[in-house]
Amino acid sequence: MSGRRPAPWSVLLAIACVAFAGCGGDDEKESASTPAPAAKPPPQAPQPKQDIAEFARLLETAITSPGCPGLKTKVNKPDVGGVALTCPADDARVAKALAGYETTGTETYGSGAVIDYIAAEAPEGGTWELSLGGDGTWVLDSGSITAEKTVGTVLESRVGYERALDGFLDAVREGNCDGFVRYALTTRRDKAEACARELPFYDGLATALQADPDAAPFFIGGNARYAFYGLETSKPEPAYRTATVVRTTAEGAEEPYLVARTKQGPKP
Repeated sequence: MSGRRPAPWSVLLAIACVAFAGCGGDDEKESASTPAPAAKPPPQAPQPKQDIAEFARLLETAITSPGCPGLKTKVNKPDVGGVALTCPADDARVAKALAGYETTGTETYGSGAVIDYIAAEAPEGGTWELSLGGDGTWVLDSGSITAEKTVGTVLESRVGYERALDGFLDAVREGNCDGFVRYALTTRRDKAEACARELPFYDGLATALQADPDAAPFFIGGNARYAFYGLETSKPEPAYRTATVVRTTAEGAEEPYLVARTKQGPKP
């Protein structure tokens, strides 16, 4: 979706033996020698099965070559969502916008990634944002004219990104329209329409969050514009999602950080 406006926590449970009156010495020795259960390892983002630089080459070839080779078979993935690009040869407006297209950088952040580029529509820079699909290959989620490079930049603080993500997840879990519109990047300006048309996209996530109330997002990387988080849920069945939070540049935006989307990836 594109714009209406533009940690992990793990707890180690310690086992203690409380000695009541009459508790024998053998019991104390056995308790002392019984190892505590191992702490559950923190969740990890799945490893991509496709190099992001390889995907960027496929994308550039598809955009810049006659007939757009590979666009429909290797770049566009309508069965798993994301952006479906039009071949410039088939649309004069697209051809004009993407004239002179050139990749300027790529970077991976766990199950999220970015591709920076320049083109006629974005002479100072544009960025494609991606996440892993269920088969472990990259899915093109959105493209924005950023007028800057994002690759190599530093995310200095996660506070705003995580406040937006927490607010978004609470809103989705509770079906809260006001919270959803506040923290989600929607395509419709009208609040009622945005909730009616776009909040249902997250029905699967809402069901998972309600069934697994302890599920919590964990940071997997980012840059000065995008932050990526993983989210594992165990019910109704194990699932992994990539959540993308973007820093907006809209003047007077109520929230400077918005959740662009969540995308189901490889199962944990």
